[in-house]
Amino acid sequence: MAIETNSIEVNIMKAMIVDKVTTKLNELESHIIKIPMGSLFGWQMLSGKGPMVDFKVVPTGNVVAQLDHKFTSAGINQTRHQLMLDVSVTMRAFIPGYSSKIKLETNFLIAETVVVGTVPGSFTQVQDAEEDIISKINDYQAG
Repeated sequence: MAIETNSIEVNIMKAMIVDKVTTKLNELESHIIKIPMGSLFGWQMLSGKGPMVDFKVVPTGNVVAQLDHKFTSAGINQTRHQLMLDVSVTMRAFIPGYSSKIKLETNFLIAETVVVGTVPGSFTQVQDAEEDIISKINDYQAG
């Protein structure tokens, strides 16, 4: 059974994964962090000095999912087809006057199929196309 990248089932699965990751991002709570006032000025001499100032860190983010597929050789007259879901999550933490961004990427193997053709009795493989091409031909004949 071939899997189409634009099938309803694949798009539903993609939407469910994006929805679940987005829900988890939205469940992240804001945190209060304390930073010494001297560290806010950017001078090394004052770094870590002074009274502590409270800042509220508010995490936010977005999720992008993209379907991808690739074909690779799996042997003589065999091809491996992989359907992947690439997920990218961009998260930001906001502090008054400053924001920090991080991007996380991963991929999931959705399906994998090996397409098998008939194995020929013999075949010829050419390594490189150069001037001396005759010496680069490997001829495998059925014995």
